Amino acid sequence: MNLTTSIASAALFAGLVSGCGGAGAFHQAMTSDSCRAGDPDCSRAGFDAPLALGATASPRTQVSLDGTAGPSVHYESAAPSIIDVEGGHVFAKSEGASALMFVTDANTVLDFLHVWVKKPTELRLTSTVPGQSTSGRVDGTIELLAGEELRMSAEPTADGQRLLGSGPAEWSIEPPIADILREGSEDHRRVVAEHPGKAVLHVRMLGVEATLDLVIHPATESSPIHRSAATKGGAS
Repeated sequence: MNLTTSIASAALFAGLVSGCGGAGAFHQAMTSDSCRAGDPDCSRAGFDAPLALGATASPRTQVSLDGTAGPSVHYESAAPSIIDVEGGHVFAKSEGASALMFVTDANTVLDFLHVWVKKPTELRLTSTVPGQSTSGRVDGTIELLAGEELRMSAEPTADGQRLLGSGPAEWSIEPPIADILREGSEDHRRVVAEHPGKAVLHVRMLGVEATLDLVIHPATESSPIHRSAATKGGAS
C-alpha cells in the first residue's frame, strides 16, 4: 500500500467523522464550483451539499500553504466507485460518500473534503427576469407578452435538499410557441416568447423531470415590448 492509498483510507475515515462543506479538513484547500461570475441562478456556489447522482461538478480549488506561492495539485477519489475524477471534473457515479483529496503531483495529500452522492427525487425550476439580480422558484403558470424573455435554470433536489452538479438536460415546449435558447450550460436556458397561446414547458435532467404551464399574451401598444419595437422602427 503506497503513501497516497494509506492517506486516502485515513482521509475517508476522518471525512466520515468531520467532513465539512467547501473547506478541506486541514483548512488548506477551499473549493467552489465553476459558476459564471455574477450568475444569480447559480445553484453550485460551493461543495456545501451532496452531489446529484449522475451529475458532474467542476470545482475551482484554492490551496493555501505557508511559505509557498501555490502548489501544483490535482484531485483523487478515495472511492472511485462513488465519485470519480478526470481532468478536474468530479463525476457522481453511485450513492454513498467518499473523500475527495487534493494531491500534489508528487503524491502528497495536502487536504481532503468529504463528498456525499444522493439520487435526485425532484427537479426544481427557477427563473430570473433579465436585468434583475435575484432568482426565484417557479411552480405555477408563467405569463409572458410576445417578445418577452425569461432566463430559467433547473436544480436537482432530493427530499427537499438541494443537490449540486448538472448533467445532460432536455428542454422542450409543446406546442412550440416560444424559443428555448442555450445559456452556456445544460441547466440554464432562455425562454423567448414568440406567439400568443398556451403551452407546457418540459424539462428532464438526471432522471427526474418538471413541467410548467406557459401562457403568452399578445403585446399591447402600451407594453414595453411594443414601444421598443415602435422606437426602433421610427429610428430606421
